[in-house]
Amino acid sequence: MAVKRSTLGLCRDSVLAKQFDDPRWKRDDSSRSVEGWDVERVSKWASETDTLPDEVARKLREHAIDGSALLVFGRDDLKEIGITAPGTLAKIIHAIQKLKNSARGDVVLVEESAYCFGKMIDQLRLRAMCGTDDEQPPEPEIREPDKKRFKRIVEYYFPGDEASSFILGRSVQEAVGANEWNNVVRGNKNPAANDTVLAFIQTHGEFSDIGADLTFCIRTLQNHFSESEVRSAIEFLEFEGAIYSTIDDTKYKYAL
Repeated sequence: MAVKRSTLGLCRDSVLAKQFDDPRWKRDDSSRSVEGWDVERVSKWASETDTLPDEVARKLREHAIDGSALLVFGRDDLKEIGITAPGTLAKIIHAIQKLKNSARGDVVLVEESAYCFGKMIDQLRLRAMCGTDDEQPPEPEIREPDKKRFKRIVEYYFPGDEASSFILGRSVQEAVGANEWNNVVRGNKNPAANDTVLAFIQTHGEFSDIGADLTFCIRTLQNHFSESEVRSAIEFLEFEGAIYSTIDDTKYKYAL
C-alpha cells in the first residue's frame, strides 16, 4: 500500500520525515560506480587510504579483486588472500564499510524489520486520519517477540519526540520496560564487566560508522569475562542509556 509523503512527514522533526527530504537518501548510481571498479581502481583506492598498509593494495591486486568483490569482502575472505594481522583486518573492514556508507550518502540505517516498520507506518496513517490534534489513534497490537525491536525502531525514527508515545502505545512501553528491568535486576551484578565493556565500546565504536562489534568484544575480553557476563553488561548499559545499538543487536556505540 502506498504511503503519502505528508503522512511520512507528519512529525516534521523526526528522523523519518528528514529521511524523505534529505537528498542523500535519494537513489542514485554511486554504489554502482564502486561495483564497477576494476582491479587497478580497487588497488588505487587501497593505496590512497591512509589507514591501510601498502601490503593491502598489493594483495588485492595479486588476487584480482574488483569493486563488486570488495564490497562483499569479510574477514575470512581477507585471510584467504593472505591478510591475517588482526589490526590490518579491522582497518580494512572499517575502510570497506566507510566505502559502502559513502556510496549511499554516509547514512547509517537502523536494523531492518518489515513487520515493525509496517506497524509504525500504520500508526502514522491512523494519526493522520484523526480529526483533531487531541485525538489519538488506538494502540498498536505488536507480537510479543517483536515488542523490544519495535520500540527500538520507533525511538530511532522519533528520538525524544512525543510522536513515539502514540506510535508505541502504553502497553508496548510498559511491557518492554518491565522485561528489560527484570533482566537487568536478575542478570547484572558485575560492575567491573560493565566498566570494561563500556570502555571497549567507547574506544572501538569511535572508529566505525556502525559501532563496536559484540562478537569481537566477547572474543577480546574472553580472558577476563565470560560471554554471558559481557552480554549482561551490554543489556545493562543499553538499558541505562550509556550505549545504543546501530544496525542490529551486534553493533553498539557510546551514547554519553
